[in-house]
Amino acid sequence: MVDIKEFWKRETGYTIRDVDTSSDGEYILVGSFDHKVYLFNRDGTLLWSYLTGDTVRDVAISFDGKYMAAGSYDKYVYFFNTDGTLLWKYPAMEAVRDVSISAGGEFVVVGSNDNHVYFFNRKGDLLWKYQTGGYVLTVALSMRGEYIAIGSNDKKIYFFNKFGDMLWYHETGSALRDVEMTTKGKYIAAGSYDNHLYYLDRAGRLLWKRKRESPVVKVALSPSGEHIATGGIGEVALYNRSGDLNWSHTTGQYEVRGLEISTKGGSIICGSRDNELTYYDKSGTLLWKYRTPQWVEAVAVGSRGRFIVAGSRSGILYLFDGLDFFQKYIEEARQAIVKFENLGIGAGKARTMYDEAIMELQRENYMKALTLAIRIRTLSERAVMKNRPILSYKVESEGPLSENTWIPVHFKLSNSGNADAGDIFIRFNGPFRVRGERRLDKLQADSVVIRKLDIRPMSIGTQKMEMLITYSDNSGRQYSETDITRIQVRESPTFDASFSKSESTRRSILFNKKHEKQDDQSTVLRTEPHCPNCNRNIWSNWIVCPYCATPLK
Repeated sequence: MVDIKEFWKRETGYTIRDVDTSSDGEYILVGSFDHKVYLFNRDGTLLWSYLTGDTVRDVAISFDGKYMAAGSYDKYVYFFNTDGTLLWKYPAMEAVRDVSISAGGEFVVVGSNDNHVYFFNRKGDLLWKYQTGGYVLTVALSMRGEYIAIGSNDKKIYFFNKFGDMLWYHETGSALRDVEMTTKGKYIAAGSYDNHLYYLDRAGRLLWKRKRESPVVKVALSPSGEHIATGGIGEVALYNRSGDLNWSHTTGQYEVRGLEISTKGGSIICGSRDNELTYYDKSGTLLWKYRTPQWVEAVAVGSRGRFIVAGSRSGILYLFDGLDFFQKYIEEARQAIVKFENLGIGAGKARTMYDEAIMELQRENYMKALTLAIRIRTLSERAVMKNRPILSYKVESEGPLSENTWIPVHFKLSNSGNADAGDIFIRFNGPFRVRGERRLDKLQADSVVIRKLDIRPMSIGTQKMEMLITYSDNSGRQYSETDITRIQVRESPTFDASFSKSESTRRSILFNKKHEKQDDQSTVLRTEPHCPNCNRNIWSNWIVCPYCATPLK
C-alpha cells in the first residue's frame, strides 16, 4: 500500500452533502448544508457559488462538465452551465432528494419527497412526471438518457423509457436506498434496507439477489455491469456480473456514505463515517488509505481513476491527484525487476510488462498501468521467495550444563534454500554467556557449516534460551529466524573428591529448527541418577557423591 497526500483541500461553510466530477476531473461540483452549490476547477480555484434556499441535497455534472444540476431541500431543482449561469430552476412540491444528468446534459431526472419522479430536457421543459407510493429516494439515468431507474420508499424499483412509459417495476423487501444503471441501461443494481443487493436486466428480470450483513446503503456499477460494488454498515464488497462475491473488506463500524467505480471500471473509492477514505483495485487490493478529521460524506472519481474527490462532514473538500501514486507503483515495478536480475533470474517477461505499463501511463490508462505494475511486483516477490536462502540450525554440547562452567558446544548451520546467505550473525539471549566467533560472511546454498562455541550458564534450574539468526540474500533482503527453548542447568561441582569419567557423551541441548518452533516446548538434558543420601543429581560414573561424600560404588 502506497502513502498518499491530498493534492489540495478547500473549506466550505458546512457539511458537504454531495460531490461530483467531470470525466477528466477538470470540474468539481459540490452541494453543501450551507445552502450553496460550489464549482471548483482541478487546481482548487473556486469558479463560482450559488445560494439556494436550503440544504443542497444532491448534485450531478455532465460528462464533459458543461452542464450541472442540483437538488435542494428548498423544493427546487437548479440547472447551471460551466460559467455559473442559472439556466433554469423548477419547483417540486417537496424537498428534492436526488438528481442525475445524462452524459451530454440533454436530460435531467429528479426524485422528490413529494413521491414524484420528474424528467426534464436541457431547456428546462418538464417532459413528464410519475407518482409512486412513497418518497423517491434515488434515481439513475443511462448515458444518453434513454432509460430511467428509480428507487422508492414504497419498496419498489421502477424502470422508465425517456418518453415516460413505465416498462416495469420490481418489489423488494424494504425501502430502496440506492439505484445505479449501466451506461446503456442494460443492467440495474439496487440496494435496499432489507439487506439485499438486487441485480436486474433491462427487461425487468431479476438475475440474482444477494444478502449482506447490513442494509445496502450504497451501490456502484462499472459501465458494462461487469463489477458491482456495495457499501453497508462497516463493509464494502465487490460482486461480478454472475453474482459471485469477488471480495469484501471491513470499513469500521459505521456506514459507507460514498462509493464510486471509475468509468474504466478498474478502481473503487469508498468513504465512510469511520473517517476513512479507501481506494481499491478491482482485485480487492487496498491501494491507499486516507484518514480525515471527520466522517467522509461523499466521493467521486474521474473516468480514468486519476482524480478523486471527497467531501467531509466538517465541510472540507479534498482532491487527490493519483499521478504520483501511479508513478510510485511503476517505480516499485522497476525496483522489482532489479531484484530479478540480482537473483540471476531472467526478467524478460517482467521487462516487457514494465514497458507496457510505461506506455499505458503515457496514454493516461492509469489503472491498466497499475495492474501491470502490481503483476510485476507479485512475480518478483514469488521469485524472491522461491530463490532465497533457508537456514536451519542445531546445537550440541559435549556434556551437561553446569552453572558458571564453560561447556563447548557445536553449532551446526545448514542452508537448504536455493540461494546463498550472507551477513550471518548468531545471537543468544538469556542467562548465558557465549564466546567464540558468531559471525559468518557467507553460506552457500545446499551447504553446512559447523562452528564451535562455548556456553556458560549463569543460573541453575530450567532456563530459557533464545537464539536469533539474521542473514540476507543476494538482493539485500533481510531475514531472521528465532527459536526459544528451555534447558536444564545443574549446580557446579564444588568438592575435593576423586572420580573417573568413563566417557564423553554429546548431549543435544537445542532442537532442530525445522521440526519444532513452539515457545512453550522444553528440551531437557537426559536425567542423571540421584544420590541415595542427599537426592541430588549425580553422574553415573562418580564413585563418591561430591555433595555429601556418600560412597556410590
